[in-house]
Amino acid sequence: MLQKYRFRVLLLPVAIAAGSLAGALLAGVLLQMPLMQAGAVGAGFGWYSFSAVLLSKLHSPQLGALAFLANVLRELLAMVFTPYVARYVGKIAAVAPGGATTMDVTLPIVARSAGEDAAVLAFLSGAVLSLLVPLLVPLFVL
Repeated sequence: MLQKYRFRVLLLPVAIAAGSLAGALLAGVLLQMPLMQAGAVGAGFGWYSFSAVLLSKLHSPQLGALAFLANVLRELLAMVFTPYVARYVGKIAAVAPGGATTMDVTLPIVARSAGEDAAVLAFLSGAVLSLLVPLLVPLFVL
């Protein structure tokens, strides 16, 4: 399967990252919060245990707490909605809701809902997004 897609498998986590950041920035506008802070929260990509601590150290405990809550909520919503996304939107799209968590916590849900091929993509996407978190979060707050 990976031979079929080759380097294009990297487009999926890039698209997920872009969508996550766009959603975070839109939420920032709607909630009237500074866009850089909203982007920093969104750049956690669901990895609440790391992004919350990082933002607490780099910015403030309040922003760290917001990152924790937003990213835990993302993981919980991914657990609920991934099967529906797989069924009604598509198997590849089922990789997106979990963000970085598709590498670990939500991987079994993706595998059960979308199949083995999507699970391989989910693991790779989660790994790439996890690598992006420590790079992107500081860019938004420094």
